[in-house]
Amino acid sequence: MLLLLDQAIVEAVETLIQYKFKDPALLWEALQTKSAAGTEPDGNKRLAVVGDSVLSLCLAEDWYRGTTSRSHWNTSFQSGVGSNANLDQRGRALGLERFIIGGKGGKSVADTVEAILGATYLDTGSNLAKCKEVMDALDLLPREQRLERELDIEGVVMIDPADILPHRPRKRSSPHSWEDAERRKRQTQECL
Repeated sequence: MLLLLDQAIVEAVETLIQYKFKDPALLWEALQTKSAAGTEPDGNKRLAVVGDSVLSLCLAEDWYRGTTSRSHWNTSFQSGVGSNANLDQRGRALGLERFIIGGKGGKSVADTVEAILGATYLDTGSNLAKCKEVMDALDLLPREQRLERELDIEGVVMIDPADILPHRPRKRSSPHSWEDAERRKRQTQECL
C-alpha cells in the first residue's frame, strides 16, 4: 500500500520533468524508496527496473539511427548517461531529492530518476517519444540528441559552439561504412 498521495509534491515533480501524469499515483510510487514507511515492500524498485530499460532503449534507438560507433555506445551509456553517478547528479541538479519519500542515501536519487522514467513509460502507454521528452527535462540525453531538440520556431539550430568544437574526424570502422554506402548511393543515382 502506498502512502496517501501528496498532490503538491506530485505537481512540483511534474513541473520539474515537464510532464503531467494521467495517473499521478504512478509518479507518487516512483518517489517512494524502499525505506519509506507504508510503501510497497520494494518501494520504487519495480518502476526503476522498467525505467532502466526505458533509458537503455531510448538511448539505443537514437544510437541506432545515428552515426556513432559501437564503442561510443558502450562508453556513452555504461559510464555516461546510464550510470548511477550520472543519474544521481542529474536528479540532484534538479533538486529531486527534496521530493523523495524515505531514505535519500545510497542510490535512492538514481533509482528515483529511473523510476520516474518507468512511471512515464507506463503512464504514456509505452510512448518512447514522451519518455525522451522527460529524459530531456532531466538532462539525460547525450549531446547529439540534445542538439537535435534545440530547434527554434523557425527551424534554426541554437547551439553552443563549444558543443561542436574542436572537430575530430571519425575513424572508419570498416571499408563498408555509412559514408561509403552514401557515396555509392550518390554515384548510382548520378549514373541514372
